[in-house]
Amino acid sequence: MAKLAKALQAVTGTATAGGGALDITDVFSTYLYDGFSGTKTIVNGIDLLGEGGLTWTKRRDLATYTDHVLTSSGNGNLRTNTTAADSASSYAASGFRSDGFNVISAFGDRVTGNGNGQFVTWTFRKAPKFFDVVTYTGNGVGFPGPQISHNLQARPGWIVIKRTDSTGTWDVAAMHGPGHQFGDNIYYRYNTNSPFGFDSSNASASVSGLYPTYVSDTYFMPNLIGQYANISGATYVAYLFAHNDGDGEFGPSGDQDIIKCGSYTGNGNYLNGKYVDVGFEPQWILQKAASTTGPWLLLDTMRGWDVNTGNKPRLLANATNSEANSNSSFALTGNSGFTIYDTSNKINGNGQNYIYMAIRRGPLAPPESATEVFDPIVANNSAGTFNTTGFPVDLQIFKPYTSSTQYWFVNDRLRGVETLPTQTGTSGPYLSTNTTNAEVNNYLTMGWDNEGFRTPSGGFPNTDVVYYNWKRAPGYFDAVAYTGNSTAGRTVSHNLGVAPEMMWIKRRNAAENWAVYHSALGNNKVILLQSSGAPYSDSAFNNTTPTDSVFSVSNATETNASGSTYIAYLFASLDGISKVGSYTGNDGTQTIDCGFTSGARFILIKRTDKSKDWFVWDTARGINVASDPFLTLNTTDAESPGQDEIDAHASGFIINSPGGSGDAEINKSGGTYIFYAIA
Repeated sequence: MAKLAKALQAVTGTATAGGGALDITDVFSTYLYDGFSGTKTIVNGIDLLGEGGLTWTKRRDLATYTDHVLTSSGNGNLRTNTTAADSASSYAASGFRSDGFNVISAFGDRVTGNGNGQFVTWTFRKAPKFFDVVTYTGNGVGFPGPQISHNLQARPGWIVIKRTDSTGTWDVAAMHGPGHQFGDNIYYRYNTNSPFGFDSSNASASVSGLYPTYVSDTYFMPNLIGQYANISGATYVAYLFAHNDGDGEFGPSGDQDIIKCGSYTGNGNYLNGKYVDVGFEPQWILQKAASTTGPWLLLDTMRGWDVNTGNKPRLLANATNSEANSNSSFALTGNSGFTIYDTSNKINGNGQNYIYMAIRRGPLAPPESATEVFDPIVANNSAGTFNTTGFPVDLQIFKPYTSSTQYWFVNDRLRGVETLPTQTGTSGPYLSTNTTNAEVNNYLTMGWDNEGFRTPSGGFPNTDVVYYNWKRAPGYFDAVAYTGNSTAGRTVSHNLGVAPEMMWIKRRNAAENWAVYHSALGNNKVILLQSSGAPYSDSAFNNTTPTDSVFSVSNATETNASGSTYIAYLFASLDGISKVGSYTGNDGTQTIDCGFTSGARFILIKRTDKSKDWFVWDTARGINVASDPFLTLNTTDAESPGQDEIDAHASGFIINSPGGSGDAEINKSGGTYIFYAIA
């Protein structure tokens, strides 16, 4: 969450409550890291030391001796793929920090790789309406059993109980599974593939028997979950996950849901798939077949859960298996759920029941600094070099800027990227701003993680490349993937939170124009990103101005051909961070005030009353007095040295007289221009 908002909440005393105090980024994180020796600090911005919580870590690239390691407040290390007791119980106390945690060698190769391998760790912070950790000692009492207090401030949607002092199964109660009510005695087990069962130790229980008093917003009764959850003298840890259903209290207004625990019935259909609406765009999911045998599937957007219909990099909570792309054909759908394109009984058997837990993509609050969400980087493209952005990249546009033949390349997380630096397969699909081409698969970028990206082993080695990196954030930038239906007036939902002022839309599965909307041109004009041409009258955006929640398209093939796949990039002005605007040239010098305080690091300008290129400047290559090299997004041209068209200015940038023939004409008297700048 933004630093100012956190400070204000601390002053008002709401910093540790659900209501408006917390963003998703305060309570949940997926973090990728490489193997190491010794100690590694994971800085994910989550206060585990003061608030408590859970870390769940798994090696991704190797199956041998690579258990799932769970470390939480009150216990040490447990493993979801085994029934083993707790070990190294001091781990949490020594590892938790106010901004993340230390991964230490106490649990050896499982979390460090002894200097090798790639890992993922998921962090859950204790917070009302999201997650809680409770420890207790069993008393051996039968029905109705002891009451164990919790601080979830809501009825749990999912409870996991594990015995810690000795061998014991992982007992899971998914309160919104098939046939479930709060307090029902159906349970599952993390450490097996088995379908759900019933607690045979409770003689009063039956298939239809419900006991609402078993679970409440302040306590639960462990005898509900399984016959091993309340042995006299045994110690246990319980993980409690909330289910928000219009009552979540997160985000700037304190009214957003961030976690859903639900169920669905498969349809056994690959072409149409099974759509599951969770009410938000998820970033993480745990899924299990309930009425048939199937593994516990784990997917997340950091490792590569995207909008494509193919299999995704999945891990299995009940096994040590390495990351693989089988049995996980889950596609992110719009901004409200996912679709399963499969016929397998494991995830979409016809008439079979399934349970899931989904966590929303963040953040919910706008950024406070442009460096949190944008970074222009110039790098020599030597294989395997890591480039630090300081944030996970959601959109990357790059070009070998000394080459006059190399395309611009466009990759984004929604359409899929590589996240393992050792992979040699494809990281695409990529698009090009200078062509109408459909997307093409290639390994031009790879190794995207929380802090940046690695340069590829293929493509154009040892070449100077400029990379523009965006992170999705409310009020600033969003990306939306959708499938066309050829219906004029169709609306597409987005998460920008404000009306987009500029949109780039590209058909992915076939050659088609890049259709650009700009607020200065109006909703009945289109301008093409791959062309120098002027805007023209067109109904591609259905002659409708976008809103803070949807944009509209017609039945034009550029934006809505039936069955075609599309990607839309949405840009907006955010005070002090970004500016979408327009101006009229004066043949002299004028300052374009963007509301910045330290000038612009990225500037895109296009003349609109006649044909001119899309000119790009950035501070990575230099915006200096008398030296302002520019590129053109719509061509493969190499960098031009320019003739001092742009100068730096604290509030934004300065445009100078047009210059001679062939230069970036950006200030011709009477000429009209649109621009996009980032601080």
